[in-house]
Order: sequence, then structure tokens, then C-alpha cells
Amino acid sequence: VPYEYHPHRVELSSEETERWEQASKLINREMGKESSVKSAGPPIFSDRLRMMLINRSRIAKTAEAKVALAREVIGRHFQRGQFWLVYCDNQNQLNDVLAILRQDGFPVNKSHSAMSGDPAQTLIWYSKFGGILVSIRCLDEGVDIPMISHALILASSQNPREYIQRRGRVLRVPPNPADKVLAVIHDALVMPTSLSDEPTQTSLVKSEIARAIQFGSGAINRGAVTTLMQMAVDIG
Repeated sequence: VPYEYHPHRVELSSEETERWEQASKLINREMGKESSVKSAGPPIFSDRLRMMLINRSRIAKTAEAKVALAREVIGRHFQRGQFWLVYCDNQNQLNDVLAILRQDGFPVNKSHSAMSGDPAQTLIWYSKFGGILVSIRCLDEGVDIPMISHALILASSQNPREYIQRRGRVLRVPPNPADKVLAVIHDALVMPTSLSDEPTQTSLVKSEIARAIQFGSGAINRGAVTTLMQMAVDIG
């Protein structure tokens, strides 16, 4: 189905920014060591360096501002009878989102591979009655719930295959096409106030913007790309 795309800018907290900067310094130092002992050619990262990059990216994926964003977006846009899917990075983030949405009285449930109870029954119930399903990756492959109409991406992957799968979760046509004629995707993008003040976040901004522009370029609200371009200009 056609879809609307709505990017939302969030920032790292001061503590998260400090952790990002420290991680970036260590990564740059490790890159320098590796490049000094390798011959010319495309870079091949060691397992140690790849893990350092993954750990740094998790700082952005689990930014505390994303929980408040989930509350704001769902509070403003959710309507009873809709099928929402919220993508989280880990169980701590999932639990924080669950807690704040339950506190506000929303019909919310969770789905992840390590959950207790019967995950299959949770999905069957959700596929019938809708509401808000907070998930960690387990819906990336193999689960088909065409009635999902709204997605809130709090933690995305830089892997094109994975983030295209996540977008595809909400684009499927249901058995009765009249039941869903439009999908809506909300996306949390971590952006600093200014790259001149926080230059270590340059790589983060580039990866966030690249994914978002691909999402926005396929959306029916073409102004989303203009919004993204303005975000990029604003931070330098």
C-alpha cells in the first residue's frame, strides 16, 4: 500500500553524548592501529573494531529521548482499532516503552524471542484485535500480519536489508484490500544540535539521513525529504 513517512528528530542526552565521544576516540585510535599494519585496499575491520562500532551505535539506538518520543507520537496519533508496531533495540528499551504506554492507558503488548508465555498466542491475539505491539527484531522475518498499518521505528539497523524489511511490515495488502489503503511510518532520527559542536556524530548523522531519505523518497508525502534536507542544513 502507499505510505506516509514522518521523521522525528531526537538528540542524545549530555551523558550519552559524552559516551559517544569517548567511544569515537577509542574507535579512531583502533582504526589508526589497524590501518598502519594493513596494505592498501578497501578497509577490512577486525572483530574487535566491529564490536566497538556496534557498541557505539547502540548508544544512539537506545537514546533515552526515544521513549518520550514514543509517548508523544502514540499519544497524538493512535486511534482504537489501529494496528501499531513499535521497533525497539533491546529489552530495557522495550520495557521502558511498555511501562510509559501502559501508564497512559494504551492497549499495548510485547513480542520478542526471549519473552515468557506464548509468543505465538500474543501475535494471534494482536492480529485479531490490534492495538500496539512493541517488538525487538522478531518481526523482521517470517511473521505476516498484513493489518499492521503504523510503525514507529525507535531503533533501526544500518543494514539496508533489515530496514527495508521493517518498512515492508506495514506495507502489505490485507486479504480485504479495503481494510488498509494507507500505511504510516514514524521514524526516530538521532541528530546533534550542531555538527560543529559535536563533530564525532558526523557518521551517525550520515547513516540516519541516508536511511531516512530512502524511506522518504518512496512516500506519498514528498515533503518528508524536504524536511530531512532542512534537518541536515540546520545541523551543518
